Amino acid sequence: MSALKPNQSAGDDSPKVRSHLANERTFLAWLRTGVGMMAFGFLVARLRFEVDHPSATAAKEVSKAEWVGGTFTALGIAAVIFSTYRYFVVREQIRSDTYTPAGAYLALLGVLVILLGLGIIAFIAGII
Repeated sequence: MSALKPNQSAGDDSPKVRSHLANERTFLAWLRTGVGMMAFGFLVARLRFEVDHPSATAAKEVSKAEWVGGTFTALGIAAVIFSTYRYFVVREQIRSDTYTPAGAYLALLGVLVILLGLGIIAFIAGII
């Protein structure tokens, strides 16, 4: 149960309350994204793709899958760490009316996910 200020009702629709609620929703969305990336990484790392005949090549395929899966898992952990840090920074910025967007960090995360996606496509196509 959240604590309300003495002159604040549960239905308070002030801009700061809406901003704090939006910050919490964004934080929870990033947590879901991070958990999803970790789960996808686990799935990729644990799936064993059998080729036509098991050989030394199959062992290489598994190590590639584990590398890709581990990278997605690490990226998911990074997303959770970043989102937790960003939540508290934005919460303080909302309180002090000094909010600034975090465009560069989000762009970097997007580029990393795109590169990992391209790596998965190359892996599935047999290019790497």
